[in-house]
This record gives sequence, C-alpha cells and structure tokens, in this order.
Amino acid sequence: MQFVNSIYKSRTIKPYSFLDNFMPGPKWYIFNGNLNEQKDLEEYEMILSKIILNANKFIFVVGGELCSRVWNQPGIIEALGKSKAQQINFICGPMFDIKNVNLLKMAKDKKINLWLSKERQKEHYRVTDNGIFIEEDHMSFKPERNAKYCENSHIISAAYLERINNLQLNGFIEKIEIKDILSKFDIQVYDELEKENYRSPSQEEIKVVSDILME
Repeated sequence: MQFVNSIYKSRTIKPYSFLDNFMPGPKWYIFNGNLNEQKDLEEYEMILSKIILNANKFIFVVGGELCSRVWNQPGIIEALGKSKAQQINFICGPMFDIKNVNLLKMAKDKKINLWLSKERQKEHYRVTDNGIFIEEDHMSFKPERNAKYCENSHIISAAYLERINNLQLNGFIEKIEIKDILSKFDIQVYDELEKENYRSPSQEEIKVVSDILME
C-alpha cells in the first residue's frame, strides 16, 4: 500500500520573475552551517520545527542515521508532539542513532513510524504537504550541513513524495516494529569527541533502549 498521495542567517535563493506579480511562487532559502556550533544548531532546529508545525497531512523524514544531535533537540521533539499531521514517518538506515530516545518513545506510542532503508540514501530531505527541506550529500554523522528549504512548495513536495512511494514499491525500505529496533538496524551513537563523530553504543546505552522497548 502506497503512502499518502526569515531566519536570521538564511537568505533567499529564488530568482525574481515578473510572473511573481501575478502568481507568487514559493520562496527558497539556504542553510549553511556546522551543527557542532550551538548558533547553527539553534537555527537548524528553528527551521525544521517551523516546517514540522506547518504540516497538516503528512511528514516524511528521509535521513542517513537520524543523528541525535538534530533529532533529540527539544524544539524538534516538541514540534513533532504538537504536529497536526495525520502520519509521521522516519526513514533511515542501515545505521540508526539510538541516542534518539525521544523518537523511540514516540515510535513506541505510535506517534511516528520508523522505516529501515536497506542502503543509505544519497539525498536527505524532510517533506510535508506544505514545505520541504533538502540537504546536500554529506558523510555519516558529519556536522557540516548545506541545505535549501521552502515553506510552501506543494508541487516539489508531491514529487519527493512520489520518490518515497517508489522506495517502498521497489522494496528498498521496510516498516520496522519497535521491538525490532536493536536487531534490524546497525545501531550507533553520535559522539562529537570521536574522529568519525560516532561510535558503537555502550551496554548502558543499549539497556536504556531495551528498557524503553519493554515499558
């Protein structure tokens, strides 16, 4: 079954057209930053939170590992909790950052759905019925992020939604039951002190997740 069919540092990248006088088009903005820098992280959090809160029908997050440096931020978790979207889906893998304890609790409560991507997706994006945020290619857990985003691009959102439909139809992603998180994903944790910005989880970190799954 298929899926449902100005920030202080950001600047517009949409070229002006005389047609805007008659049919105002979507405005695009860019984000360039390092998520290990608190100021950049706060801006990123604010942008994503606004896009999430503007959604009415659906939210799809296509990522690599769902780095907890982003997805465990209080503003984003609060936005997801308040979202009016009828369905919220997170697609990532094969690695998954198990420091995302709030996302795991939401999955346990069926507020969100988790999907395993059998191969790491080259392009990462967050698409809703009202907006889209598209990141440039980056290595796993790397803090440097370059992205473009639009808060009202319905046509492009529909095109990206079709790409997600195709991932499902072609068997590249599968929905994961919460009890299978630790066995289905290659579990890792974000750690900015490590050279690669991630490491294998400790037994204590695995236990935290196990306890959530058993609640």
